[in-house]
Amino acid sequence: MAQAPAKRTPDDAGRSIRELDVVRLLAEVKLDEGRLPIGAMGTAVYRHRDGEAFEVEFIEPFPVVVTLRASELTALHG
Repeated sequence: MAQAPAKRTPDDAGRSIRELDVVRLLAEVKLDEGRLPIGAMGTAVYRHRDGEAFEVEFIEPFPVVVTLRASELTALHG
């Protein structure tokens, strides 16, 4: 019988994301410039506090750098 995948904690999320990884948004982010939709892809350009948060650069739907919690992101590896 297959087991359900383990829930990812914020700690797990931050540890799996490295600087310069391509990441995907897990939640919509509303900014003064507009909104970043769920699934928007960007690049983690700076890692805060052992992976608790990241500066992420997005090009689409508009160019912006924003600070996001690790729990709002997933890394796209391989």
